[in-house]
Formats: sequence, C-alpha cells, structure tokens
Amino acid sequence: MASRRSLWGAAWRVVSRRERGTLVLVLVLVLVLVLVLVLRRHVVSIEVARPPPGVAHALVVSGARCETGPMDDTSTTTPPAAPGPEDLPATADGSEDLSAHVAASRRRATEAPYSVPNPTDEPVVHLTGPIVIGPDAELPEAWVVDGRIRHERPDLPAGAEVRRIDGFVVPGLADLHCHIGIGDDGHGTSLAEARAQARTDLATGVTLIRDAGSIIDTSPLQAEPGLPRIIRHGRHVARTRRYLIGYAHEVEPEELVDAVAAQADASDGWVKLVADWIDRGAGDLTPTFDGPAFARAASAAHEHGARITAHTFAEDTLPLLLDAGFDCLEHATGLTDETIARAAAAGVPVVTTLVNVGHFEDYAVQGEAKFPDFAAHMRRLRERRYERTRDAHDAGIRLLVGTDAGGVLGHGIVHDELDEIAACGIDPLGVLDAAIWGPRELLGAPGLEDGSPADLVVVERDPRIDHRALREPGIVMVAGRIAVEAGAMAGLRTGR
Repeated sequence: MASRRSLWGAAWRVVSRRERGTLVLVLVLVLVLVLVLVLRRHVVSIEVARPPPGVAHALVVSGARCETGPMDDTSTTTPPAAPGPEDLPATADGSEDLSAHVAASRRRATEAPYSVPNPTDEPVVHLTGPIVIGPDAELPEAWVVDGRIRHERPDLPAGAEVRRIDGFVVPGLADLHCHIGIGDDGHGTSLAEARAQARTDLATGVTLIRDAGSIIDTSPLQAEPGLPRIIRHGRHVARTRRYLIGYAHEVEPEELVDAVAAQADASDGWVKLVADWIDRGAGDLTPTFDGPAFARAASAAHEHGARITAHTFAEDTLPLLLDAGFDCLEHATGLTDETIARAAAAGVPVVTTLVNVGHFEDYAVQGEAKFPDFAAHMRRLRERRYERTRDAHDAGIRLLVGTDAGGVLGHGIVHDELDEIAACGIDPLGVLDAAIWGPRELLGAPGLEDGSPADLVVVERDPRIDHRALREPGIVMVAGRIAVEAGAMAGLRTGR
C-alpha cells in the first residue's frame, strides 16, 4: 500500500501546476454530471410512484365516506408505474406482441382511481327490471348492495329498508371523446369548472368518459364520489403550429417519440396524436407527420403500455395511420372504401363525433377567403359523413360514441350524438352498442356483471326499441349512489 501511494505521489509531482488545475476541474465536472443524473432519476421515480395529485384532497372536501378503487376492484390510491418495453412480451421473432400493449392499456385504465362506496346505512335498492346486461341478454331483476350490482336477492334482516326502482336498466352511457377541463374559450378551466362539466355529462346518463386530451390535470376528479369514471389521455400531441392554439404539446418530428412516451406515462393507458390539420403552405388538410414518424409514435406508445389514437379528418392520413399500427381513429371523416376495408380487417374502431362534423360548414366559412381548397374539402367531408359512417358500420368497423364536447362544443350533448348515429341508418341496438357495449369492451370497463360497481341508467321505455328513451333518464347511478333522480319511477318499501 505504501509503495502504491509513493507511485501516485511521484506521478502527481511530475504534472505541472496548470495541468493539475485542469485535471481537478475535469474531475469536478464529472462528479457534478453524475450527481445531476442520479438526482434526475430519483425525481422521475418519485413522480411515477406518488399518488395522483389531489386525490387525498378530493376525499376530504367531498365529506363522504368512500374508498378509492380501480375498476377491477383492487383498492388502491396509487396507480402503478407505466410498464416499460421489458414488461411487454414479444413474439417468437422478437417483434412486439400487439395484444400485450392492448392488455397493458386496459389494465392501466381499469386501475385508474375511482370512487367505490364503503358499506353504508343506505337502503338496498331493488331494480325491478328488466336489467339489460348485454345486446342479447337481460335479467328480470337485480339489487344494489353496498354500491354493487347483485343478480341474486341478498339476505336481509327483518325490517330492512329496501328501495324499489322500476324501469329498464342499462349500463351507464359512455363518451369516448370529450375534453374535461377545456372551456368554451379554448383555455384550460379551473378544477371546479371541470367538475361541473363532468356533472353536466353525468346528468345525461354518461357514467364513463375517455378524456381525449385536456389542458389541465384532471386526475384529482377521478376519485371524487358522484362523478363519472374518467380515463385520461393526458395532453394532445401535435406538430408545431398545426393545431388549435394552446391545446397541445407541440413538437417537431425529432421530438415526437419522447413526447408520446411522456404522455403515455402520464395517462391512463392512452395517447392522442393530432395526425392532420390545415397546412397553411398547402392551403388544405395534410398529414402532420410522415409515415415513419407515425410508426415511431405508435411503437413508443405501445412500448410504454399505452394505446394510441389519432385525430384525423383527411383521406391521405388514414393509410399512414393504419400502416403505423394505430389502435383507434377519432373523427375519421376521410374514410374511403380502401381504408374502411383495412380498418375493419385490423379491428380498428372509429369514434364518431358526428355532431362536430356537422359544424364543418362553419369551419369552411371561416377559412374560405384565405384557403378555398380547405373550405371545399371540409364541405365534402361533411356532406358524406352519414354515408361513410354507415359504410364503416356495414363493413364491421366498431363505431364508438364521442361528442367532442369541451372547447368548441358544450358538454351534455351525448344524445345529440346518438341521434346523429341513428341518422346514418343504424338501428337502436347498433346505437346502444356504440354508446354502451363497445366503449366498455374497448376500455375493459365492467357493465352490469354480478359484483360490478353499480354504474347504471334507469329509463321508462325500452331503449333497444328506440334509443331516444335514453334522453329521459329517471335514475342515474354511479358506484351505487343515485346522482340523478327524476320522474316518478322510484318508490320506497320496507321488509324482505
């Protein structure tokens, strides 16, 4: 050891004073760099592991006894860290197994915070039915006990209070494309305003929302009692200056993968990319990125355990998205015979937003003076909206309800969207599939299975015969709590 120290001492004396100073400076810089990297990794790990901001606050302000739990009923207030590439299985040739990222996305959606009631002193609810549990299945009656659906009559003590509710019972409606937290002025709202938007949707029977991009963090609302389930996308990802001002995280192609990965990690298993918009140089709609960039974006989302969907209006964009492996299409007004066949074969669903498409004439008028080609294009897309939607349905594409509420359109318009789907020539069962069964299958959300949280709507008429029966919900229930009550279909009785 002594000889080793003498060798180091001799080597140090040989080095000049200036060289010593340079060497010390280099060593200090290396140590600082290592320290920064360690701290950065530590901060990121804390960010992933902590509970969603505001959850504890939401529980205190609510004044209600509740627990937060995921859709699969495993109680937790901390969402799991997003899976990395090492968590996703590969196929035999080493390529990505697409079913794995779908499973990961569904798992993250079902594990999103959600308010599930504790057992309370509230009466048991007897739903006298029929209980529509599927497109071709119904039960004569069901019960709500401790916030959950029960298919069998529960054992009750003598004199127990039972509330009777008559009428047709269906799972709550879904809105797979709305924007909680974006105001009518196109800016981010306060959390109180976002809460009011969610309650407006709930009053129409919507108990399940896929928030397709918000300017604010809406995660504190997820665990609040008496609100719809909210599955968050995070923020839109868009090309620089190719979307509505202030809505999106805007990036250039070289930044796209990192931006998608960040939103995948911050969301509940979904990312939304703005895939086309007006190109002021071209004077019309064009894709915002090229095919290879779309493919890299899809891979990045999948590697982070998320699915990726795209805002798309234009015909030329759809082949690029289908080539890239996108999981869902929003609006999809540019569908052609070729892309309809491809999307149907690939099992890629379309979220309709037909109410918004009906406003394309307004957008055409706004842009006509400077961009006449764009205006003419938007008018063509609007004129063919019913035909293309019906063609997609007939080809086997799963249609899903989306209102695009928030920003341009106000909330509470789900029934207008259902009417638009019916206007395409789609029968009531098809409308119900788009509003109830399809969205729940896509997100992995439960319906009215035995033991599921009681998220439901009660109406006086059979919506399988006329979807417009859903416009007049007598009861809207979320996790067993009656959130909306109207009409005279509810009564009270005691005894077994």
